[in-house]
Amino acid sequence: VTYIIEGQIEHSDSRGNHASLEAGCMQWLNAGSGIVCDQDIKPAFKQGETEISVIRAWINLPTIQKLRPPEYLSFCHDEIPHVTLNENAGWVRILCGSYDHVQARIPSYSKQFLYHIHIEPARTFSMMTEKDQEYVAFLPTHDAVINELQCQRSECILFGSSGDFIEIQSDGDLSTDVILFGGAALNEPFIREEGFVMNSPHEITQAYNDYYDGRYGHITYNENNKTD
Repeated sequence: VTYIIEGQIEHSDSRGNHASLEAGCMQWLNAGSGIVCDQDIKPAFKQGETEISVIRAWINLPTIQKLRPPEYLSFCHDEIPHVTLNENAGWVRILCGSYDHVQARIPSYSKQFLYHIHIEPARTFSMMTEKDQEYVAFLPTHDAVINELQCQRSECILFGSSGDFIEIQSDGDLSTDVILFGGAALNEPFIREEGFVMNSPHEITQAYNDYYDGRYGHITYNENNKTD
């Protein structure tokens, strides 16, 4: 899952998908049985002092789903489901999983979630956690007070998995953005090497062989979707 907070990127892959994504957009790429992709910052954002901020989350698939055909989806800002918090304290954009009975537009093959939470100045977001899930908060823009702990921009905060309460308060007169993500453990063997995530060394070797044999395909560029 790739989510653009600031800036603009271009995507091309060997399945013929091409997209230009700006701030507030997201894309979901299921590598499945193999795909070649190219994601690059648009040339105009490589120059000067333009702010660039991109969140990319790699989600491990259950074994039974690892060799399904590759899939790709992209969504603009207004197409991503969201929930407004009580008393206009902010909003939650549901990038993956569900929140308050609102479901994300991308498939979920295990119990997982990824939220962009925006909290207005001097307001608070809170939620109960579940015992079988892990929770991590990342602060991409400003400081925040999380469970009474002063946290700084760019920090990641890992919560316990015993079932607890998460409370996030914006810091001072500024609004705060939080990327909250996590899910339940798959409890399966896990091996990662470069861009491959499989369940055994043999499967990693097979993935390399498939790539070098050209089974993942090739990216074809034209003048309308050329990435520099």
